[in-house]
Amino acid sequence: MKFSTLDMNMDILCQENTLNDSIIFQNLIQEVTQENNTLPTGRLFENYEKDLNSIYFKVLTLGWQELTSADLEQLEELALSCPFVNGSAVYKSESLYAHLNPGISYDDLEICNSVGVYRNGVTQSENLINTPFDILIYPNPTSDRLYFKATVPDGKVEIQIFDVTGKLILETHLKFIQGSSFLNVSELHTGIYQIRVHNNNQVSFVKFLKL
Repeated sequence: MKFSTLDMNMDILCQENTLNDSIIFQNLIQEVTQENNTLPTGRLFENYEKDLNSIYFKVLTLGWQELTSADLEQLEELALSCPFVNGSAVYKSESLYAHLNPGISYDDLEICNSVGVYRNGVTQSENLINTPFDILIYPNPTSDRLYFKATVPDGKVEIQIFDVTGKLILETHLKFIQGSSFLNVSELHTGIYQIRVHNNNQVSFVKFLKL
């Protein structure tokens, strides 16, 4: 069973119609749990992926109160690690850990730079990723339009949206004028999402709740 297949089934698991039907939910949670157990292990990012999926399933079925201290420690440790080293499980852990610490923010680029991982795998100082720029989104939560205010020059800016499992849901470019733009998110399912805003060599991350 491949990770991509499991991620696809996890996306179905998080959809509103699945969450509202207890029978479908229970059947699917058993299926994805079995799929996760059969995933390959050995490489570090694969092990992290399986562990984070197991924690996520525990939250969905039993609630946050059932997480052990070991679960919480792993969640925090992975959320504060470099995604270029530990894989997409980092994004999953960031989204989950944000439920426990709503005000927390992650500077993935600074974390990666601190452990010697740079943009395009180079180490020359002139190619280091710059510090993130300031960005504000509103209203948050939202059901349709999401507005952006950012310290970026006029022009197109790359936008990526990830769901709570770390799966890339949407990738587009927004035109910013005087630091402002907006995005229609009405087609997204209800849930918490992370936005990656990339402009030249600068990247910022921000989270929002879709109603």
